[in-house]
Amino acid sequence: MKILLTGVAGFIGYSVANQLTKTDSDIISLDVINDYYDVSLKYNRLKNLGIDESDIKENQKILSKKFDKLCF
Repeated sequence: MKILLTGVAGFIGYSVANQLTKTDSDIISLDVINDYYDVSLKYNRLKNLGIDESDIKENQKILSKKFDKLCF
C-alpha cells in the first residue's frame, strides 16, 4: 500500500511515520517546515527518520537513509 503522510516533521505526523515504518507500506511524507514552533525540533524528528536537513531541497524527493520505504 502507498501512503501519503502530511506534517511528518510535527509530533503526530512523526509518531505515525514511526509506526508506518514497521509495516510494508511505501510512505511518501511531506512537511512545510514553517516556524510556527521551533524548527530544530522538526529537523531532529526528520533526522530520526533518516532525512538529513542538508539533503532537503525544494521539490526534490529524498530517500530515507534509515527506512527503505520512506521518502520525503
